[in-house]
Amino acid sequence: MVSLQPLLLLLLVPNFISFTSSDQPKTTPTPTPTPNPPLNIDDSRDTLLTSLLHSLRTNTNTTQKRKPPIFLLPGLASTRLQSWSAFPCPFPQPSIHLHENLWLSLPRATIEATYAKSTPKTIHNSCWLECLKLSPDGLENDNIYYNSNNDNDIYNASSSFQCKVRPAGGLSGISSLTPITTTSDFLLSDGSNTVYAWLIEWLTVNLSYDVNSLFGVGYDWRLSMTALQDRDGYFTRLRKTIEGGVASNGGKAGIVVAHSLGNTVFRGFLNWLKSEFLIEAMVETKASGSFFTSSSKYSLASQLATRNYDSWLSQNIYAYVALSAPLLGAVNPLRAVVSGETMGLPVNEDVARDIELTFGSTHSANAISTARADWEFLDGVLQNATDEDLRFLPALRQVRDKNDWDTNVDSFFTVVLTNNASNASNASNNAGNSSSIIKLLPEDIESGELYRTFAEIWKEDKNPLEVKRKQWERVKANFNFLNETFKRPNVRRVIVAYGVDIATEVGYVYEKGNVDVNICDIDDRPTIKTTVWEHPSGQLFTEDNSSPIVTSESSSFSLLKRTRSIVNSARNIGEFAWINEERELQQNKLRSKRKEIAMNKTTRMTHSGDGTIPYLSLSWAHVWMLETNQNFTSIKVKEREEGGVDWQLVTTNSTLCDYGDVMRAAENFKKGKEGGDKKKSENFHGTTYKPAMRKFTQCGGGELESTSTTVIEAIGVEHKEATRNYDILAAVFSDLLRYAYDDGMLDV
Repeated sequence: MVSLQPLLLLLLVPNFISFTSSDQPKTTPTPTPTPNPPLNIDDSRDTLLTSLLHSLRTNTNTTQKRKPPIFLLPGLASTRLQSWSAFPCPFPQPSIHLHENLWLSLPRATIEATYAKSTPKTIHNSCWLECLKLSPDGLENDNIYYNSNNDNDIYNASSSFQCKVRPAGGLSGISSLTPITTTSDFLLSDGSNTVYAWLIEWLTVNLSYDVNSLFGVGYDWRLSMTALQDRDGYFTRLRKTIEGGVASNGGKAGIVVAHSLGNTVFRGFLNWLKSEFLIEAMVETKASGSFFTSSSKYSLASQLATRNYDSWLSQNIYAYVALSAPLLGAVNPLRAVVSGETMGLPVNEDVARDIELTFGSTHSANAISTARADWEFLDGVLQNATDEDLRFLPALRQVRDKNDWDTNVDSFFTVVLTNNASNASNASNNAGNSSSIIKLLPEDIESGELYRTFAEIWKEDKNPLEVKRKQWERVKANFNFLNETFKRPNVRRVIVAYGVDIATEVGYVYEKGNVDVNICDIDDRPTIKTTVWEHPSGQLFTEDNSSPIVTSESSSFSLLKRTRSIVNSARNIGEFAWINEERELQQNKLRSKRKEIAMNKTTRMTHSGDGTIPYLSLSWAHVWMLETNQNFTSIKVKEREEGGVDWQLVTTNSTLCDYGDVMRAAENFKKGKEGGDKKKSENFHGTTYKPAMRKFTQCGGGELESTSTTVIEAIGVEHKEATRNYDILAAVFSDLLRYAYDDGMLDV
């Protein structure tokens, strides 16, 4: 599931952990005092950048020297959720209190984990889990909790309470999932508690951002785009927040930084904004009188709306930074609603699925068919490109060859039936296949056929997947973002950064026998027979789910290993470098469990994804470079080796808008017995792993001459780590600083 990392390391820890007075919160190392804040960036090779950083760090006159405000959009499950209702809960659960943190609640998770260790199921009628749900009817209303330990009395209206849960506001709501304390810092020492905490620290220390120029715009990540606006007025408030932030910072257009699903929410905001301007323009043209016909009025209104929309973007959004962006969605969220995904919670997949089925946001994260792209444009640009032309642009080569999950049908959803499937719907791509095999593609998600197919084959109690299909029909009436691919926003600067070469789920095989059983029989939920993974270099593997193993790649963090280490040692082992050291061992275990799929090298991806988002979805950002400038031969490519500090030029073409080699991580590596580990940096902002990276930069052409698009790929960086890896942040913001200076966006 997008950005939904397994979070609760304490869930596997025996409940004898106690804290003494000597236990203190982890503190950030304090640098040696200097007249000015320490330069954590080696910028000595660029005197202009040195001057910019010094001016930003030492600026005390904030009313005269302004910089672009920054707006942070988190991903799925990355905004704290708080209770806005209060009611008692049955023993052993504490009562729900007003403004209590429900996501994430370590005390309640501990209670669930304790109960789960002694029984094979979760707490009966858990008020915590019930309040994380939305209404089961698919309408995304607040859930109703029935306070009873008696099954016969559970629906007694006199003991019912509304679970009113809302997102926490401001920077604190997206900084960490639970307040930083000794307990949370110890138990969640791997960084899974943090969302934007390290990025906020980085911006504060390096660029002197504060509460007046840095804005957290969290949201209820359970809701669909439709419900975000209808229930919370989120897009209206986001527009006002951006406009207010720009106005309070001297009119400087802002920078939107989004992670994971936050990028899809930003896309939803832009779509909503277009419709708002169209409504405003229609009202304006209607007031102009009856001289024009209805069709001409609509044409005029459309032109006016487009002009006003572009003007608003120009005045309010200067740059867009997309971290780990699922531009074509992912497959894991659909698995969560079809068969369940525990999300790292102390629950089984049945309970997790009951929760996830109520979330409208799962639709926002679903896979988008590449058939919805503008192929007239893409073919026109790439059809004559040779392999040599695209030698250093493999992502564009796979676009040219249409190497995607619409054509490589073995790497998406497959249903295998062991007897006659005549009573089940056939998906749109089933023609010519055996009646015992149904293959489902992204276009079957958009049409709702995938939900219908599963619902007709697996006859579950209350038909939950039919409820889900109807929920999707309601959602897509307002926000059908699956009917086209995400195009580059019309802002001046766009930078996309993500990790690659982590084994990532890309497809599933479900198997069902006895399809023609008595119609009165009730089926269990669908279960996965086989998982399809993409590994580094894009090779596909299958894994038999009858004997799954828990690894840092299958669940993003190696819970079993990490928990045992926490039990055996009180030291903090939460470095991501530790995970990278373990990765080779995990890869070997995975390969021994998985079977390689025979593939032609020309028909597979160049890399795998980031452990959550498939590479196809992440790398669609390369198409944005073509939307900036159709001349793909002008794309500049640089790379940096693992543990390195210098960017090396890969292509010889000259791109004037690239400044990637002027800011680099400092060369003060951690010292060891042999002179230090050059794959780790001593910077205390975020993770210490120094990945190999490749950067692609395209400057605008024609009317877009002052625009640019940059794509940064970091080897071995996992999905959530993109918000806190120092080297990725340095690569992104070095370019942004130089762009902002050249574009007159900095008062220095």
